[in-house]
Amino acid sequence: MDNLLLAKKSIFFKKLSPLDFNAILRCLNIRIKTFKSNEIIEYEGNPAKNAYLVLSGNLRTAFFDVNGTAIPIKDYSHDMFFGLEYIDPNISFYQEELYATEDSIVLIADLNKLFTPCENRCPRHQAIIKECIMELARTSNSSKKRISELGQQKTKDKILKYLSNTISSLHNPTKIPYNRQELADYLGLERSALSKALSDLKKDGYIDYNKSTFTRLK
Repeated sequence: MDNLLLAKKSIFFKKLSPLDFNAILRCLNIRIKTFKSNEIIEYEGNPAKNAYLVLSGNLRTAFFDVNGTAIPIKDYSHDMFFGLEYIDPNISFYQEELYATEDSIVLIADLNKLFTPCENRCPRHQAIIKECIMELARTSNSSKKRISELGQQKTKDKILKYLSNTISSLHNPTKIPYNRQELADYLGLERSALSKALSDLKKDGYIDYNKSTFTRLK
């Protein structure tokens, strides 16, 4: 599918007419780029100038511990925007690394232009700003879920809280974006402790799983 058509189908642009869509591309200095799996998009400490909208594929943010191990923070899939929070003038540099976990097509928008109404204060730009504010609200809610996961004291509770936040309903097999080591890093656990807890939870009838596909049973 043509990359511009992918962008037009995004929740951020699908209500725009073709004429308005082309105008907003110029107004926001939008570019569309393909990133290969594991390609670094932004390094921690880079000037925060752009926001990234995933049109296809998956992006991930991570930071590195003292041993150089990448600790996953958040995954961004279709129609999710990374970087909107950097509109805060007090945060001028990216605080995490952003990379593609699979081949991805990404829309790149100038952050300042995204949130600054154009001279004519056109309705199309106002609509985009409104959608961006809604996305910031969703990001805030996601951060609260992350805190609720890390706030659990017991290993099994961390796992169950993560799966509850990730899988919407019982008996609904869902593939999570992490392998075992990545999930252990995400939850702040040793891999051996994670594996034992998963095995116990499966034996006790709380979950079922096959590789990265999990099902909540109760």
